[in-house]
Amino acid sequence: MLSLPPLVRIFLARGNTDLLEQIDPIAGLVAHVLEEDPMSGDLFVFCNRARCHLKIPYQEEGG
Repeated sequence: MLSLPPLVRIFLARGNTDLLEQIDPIAGLVAHVLEEDPMSGDLFVFCNRARCHLKIPYQEEGG
């Protein structure tokens, strides 16, 4: 379980995402489609077409 700072924002991507993608293409979606910094510490939630799996990339301080 992660303990998140109180100012963390959570963004939910509309539509579906290929969850087999590695972190670089997902970070590219955050940067170019959502126009947010993928390393900001905010949470970006992506789901698959069937809406049964989620991917939430998160960058902690120190890796």
